[in-house]
Amino acid sequence: MSKKADLIVLASEIFLIIFIFYCIYMLMKIKRRKSLEKQYAELSQKYQQKVNDMAELKADILDFFLIWVHQIKTPIAASKLLLSSTNKLGENIRASNLSIDEKQQLRAEVLQIEKYSDMALGYLKLSNDDTEIFVDSVDLNQIIKNLLKKYAVLFINEDINVQYAEIERNVISDSNWLTLAIEQLISNAAKYSKGESVKIYFCDEENSLVIQDNGIGIPESDLPKIFDRGYSGFNGKGYRNSTGVGLYLAKKILDRLGCSIHVESKQGIGSKFSIFFPRNIL
Repeated sequence: MSKKADLIVLASEIFLIIFIFYCIYMLMKIKRRKSLEKQYAELSQKYQQKVNDMAELKADILDFFLIWVHQIKTPIAASKLLLSSTNKLGENIRASNLSIDEKQQLRAEVLQIEKYSDMALGYLKLSNDDTEIFVDSVDLNQIIKNLLKKYAVLFINEDINVQYAEIERNVISDSNWLTLAIEQLISNAAKYSKGESVKIYFCDEENSLVIQDNGIGIPESDLPKIFDRGYSGFNGKGYRNSTGVGLYLAKKILDRLGCSIHVESKQGIGSKFSIFFPRNIL
């Protein structure tokens, strides 16, 4: 009987010891969990602060560049005024000392300033998730005609033959954004097609706008990357105006508009860019 009682006491002591160790373990575990939760809360707070700081910085940068872009439009307008100011006899009174070639070159430079300002403004607006798109019936022919008129001085300076027959097509899109996207492709074709030709037409079968040139073309190795931000490729290294932003911007805009873009090109032969519209031609 005494042995049995001793075993019961021993078992009770062992159980008690195990229970004490278990309680100590649980207390340590709870304490560690609270410590981890505190650390997590502190890290979460720091992370949120960083996110807020970055958002504030982004807003500041956007505000700065928006102001810069709008400000730079003032000298652009002034330069245009200088080029077009005439007296009562129709003679240019401010740019009269410039040769015809110099005037054309000045117009081309002003066009480049205007282009990059519009590109920067479009880029910044696309970076803002709150930027709205206003969809309506858009006349493709009017967009092309306005852009060809805008870039006429560049086509003349570079001796580029433009082939364009009026397009009788309307699409459902945002006129301003679509214009900016098409502009990137037209200016790109002009940049790399000196002394050659650029052809613009609408393909009914594929429901696409095509901008084709027989300029220097794009190396095959560059094709998968030409729509990447900042990528100017092999051709861009030889052109001071290559930023690697134009095609990236065009792709971003067209994606936002529900369109797609495709390129076919061979180095030394030329490039063909196609914008595919949804099947909602009016």
